[in-house]
Amino acid sequence: MPVSSKRGAVGPRGVKGTRGEGASEMPIELILRGKVQGVACRHYCSLYGRMMGLRGSATNLADGTVRVLLDTEDQASARAYMRALMENPRRLAFYGFIERIDERGFEGRISGDYMF
Repeated sequence: MPVSSKRGAVGPRGVKGTRGEGASEMPIELILRGKVQGVACRHYCSLYGRMMGLRGSATNLADGTVRVLLDTEDQASARAYMRALMENPRRLAFYGFIERIDERGFEGRISGDYMF
């Protein structure tokens, strides 16, 4: 499975963002590469997030990628989510493909086109 992990602190750990009570200290940012725009990818990401009990967002970026922000520091949950996106075990409607997922820490407020 071509999942790339480039997790690195973007800011000082332990500094809470402006995301409200109960939010994790450092969410995880995923960058989805492949044919991911104009193919229902953000909706697909939000469906898997909801099914897996995760909170976050999915947004198209100007460079043709999709950014997913997961409000968790739990690496096991993040890995399971990435595996689900890559393998689509529930055969959800998604008309493109994900070649690679890059992962890193994210400092800031979670927002986006598709919130879940």
